Amino acid sequence: MTPKPEDMDYVRFTSTHPRLYVDSLCGVAVLRGSDIFAGGVIGIEPGASKDCPVSVYACLEKFNAGFTKAYTGATRFLGNGLLVMERKQLLGDIHANSGVAVRMTQPLVVCPSFQSCLFQSGNLVAQNLPSLVCARVLDAQPGQTVLDMCCAPGGKCLHLADLMQLQTLASLTVSRRIVLNSLIVFSWMHPAALWDSGLDYSRHQTVVAIKLVKPGGFLVYSTCTTRPEENERQVSLALQINWPNLKLVEQTPNLRPFGINQPDGSVGLVQKFDPEEPYEASDVTNACNYDTIGFFVAKFVVA
Repeated sequence: MTPKPEDMDYVRFTSTHPRLYVDSLCGVAVLRGSDIFAGGVIGIEPGASKDCPVSVYACLEKFNAGFTKAYTGATRFLGNGLLVMERKQLLGDIHANSGVAVRMTQPLVVCPSFQSCLFQSGNLVAQNLPSLVCARVLDAQPGQTVLDMCCAPGGKCLHLADLMQLQTLASLTVSRRIVLNSLIVFSWMHPAALWDSGLDYSRHQTVVAIKLVKPGGFLVYSTCTTRPEENERQVSLALQINWPNLKLVEQTPNLRPFGINQPDGSVGLVQKFDPEEPYEASDVTNACNYDTIGFFVAKFVVA
């Protein structure tokens, strides 16, 4: 069945085949376009065998794989697929932990799989919406020089390279002073067991970044967290402490003009994506929060 454009992302199918149950993590992967791997299968109704169609359900409550009684807990229908492994391979005493168990032929949500030709050919790259916003906000042009000071694994850097037509984008360790048109700084959350909060590092990184941007150039500061200490607090410090030549500016596009109120009224100049905010289905802008674990973006100009 080929989905029609008017159906948007959601396609409705009838669940008439024997049920195959997967855990919640596997269910999330299916909603993102994945087939079902052996490790995610936790139950199969009688009547299902290799090369037969199955209706796939994600179990929203915890229980042991290979249950013998009918499951009566909460579920979420994910679509229909073709079982390509034997039942004993999935639920037997010696069961497979790897390999594709179900090919999703009728997924509820139409999303390209990482195994599709679009990904394999390099024509499609997975990136959450706020990460894509960063490169657009910087608005680097071909011929300008950009330095990515936190390139790992490089999704935003590659996006910038594409927008700039592969010109003058550096993601290397800085060993000499360089003058830049634009600079983008991305911070990240450090494991608490290995690092401190990362605040001192973020502050130091921002100070170095400001020194590298030439007058009239831009700096984008972004994190994948909602913590004010790593976001609004860092912005305030950069603006108030020894940097009179730094100014917070408007962003385009600006999907989430929110943050903690600042004394100077600059709250509307930053973007903050928080998945814990209440969600209204009719609010398309607020739906952006659910494509991230948390994100913050600020843009400065160096006078």
